[in-house]
Amino acid sequence: MNDGVSWSNWHSLGGQIASATGPGACSWSQGRLDLFVEGTNGVLYHKWSTDGGTSWSGWQNLGGVLTSSPAACAWSANRVDVFARGANGALWHKAWTGTTWSTWQSLGGVIMANTAPGACSWGSGRLDVFVQGTDSGLWHKWYSGNSWSGWENVSGLSLTSSPAAAVWPQSTTIDVYVLGPSGVMWENSYSQGFSWSGWTNNVS
Repeated sequence: MNDGVSWSNWHSLGGQIASATGPGACSWSQGRLDLFVEGTNGVLYHKWSTDGGTSWSGWQNLGGVLTSSPAACAWSANRVDVFARGANGALWHKAWTGTTWSTWQSLGGVIMANTAPGACSWGSGRLDVFVQGTDSGLWHKWYSGNSWSGWENVSGLSLTSSPAAAVWPQSTTIDVYVLGPSGVMWENSYSQGFSWSGWTNNVS
């Protein structure tokens, strides 16, 4: 944890995390942290802090049957969306709506084994999620406030990693990062109303 001045020491948050997976995390406001992991039983677990990580809740069991690390993003206060690869290889989604957790929803697709989704949001009602398909290509699906799109193939590169996605502050520009052949880092950017920039490896 970094408070803007220095990094804290490492401290254990407990739990039993599935091997070869990592956590997903997001924040919806100052001091709020939400952390998600795949447990050793394949279930999604959630832990949160309301004071910037000084104190934490216990672990909350959110169910599901995960086969990847989870990805999480928040489009506003009291809204969190979590994505993971399910046992059938499809993308699955669960959301905190301010008062309750939704049921698990399948968003389809066929995700490469041993990879995880990347997700981000540029504002209220908008979600963008990215996966590596079984063809090793980057695939994109988005939510625009009332429905989900179909799957878009962001072609031109064979991936060798899970994707990571981020949004510029106060903008509708998305940057996606992946490893390509030979372990080189590649970037592709999307701006609302325009199109994908194309793959560049200037970040390597």
